[in-house]
Amino acid sequence: MDVFFQMLALDEIGTELQNPFSTDNVNQHPLDNYYQNIEETLMEPWAHKSSTAHDE
Repeated sequence: MDVFFQMLALDEIGTELQNPFSTDNVNQHPLDNYYQNIEETLMEPWAHKSSTAHDE
């Protein structure tokens, strides 16, 4: 019986590893949030530069 649960656990681990970025599962990485944060961080210098250029 112990071998059955170990094999079942390995099967579930394999299923999780097949698609780590799926939005269908609660355990997946929130890539949309990561991308949005990166985009906002990268756009900050340009937003600041364009607002000061219009002020002059």
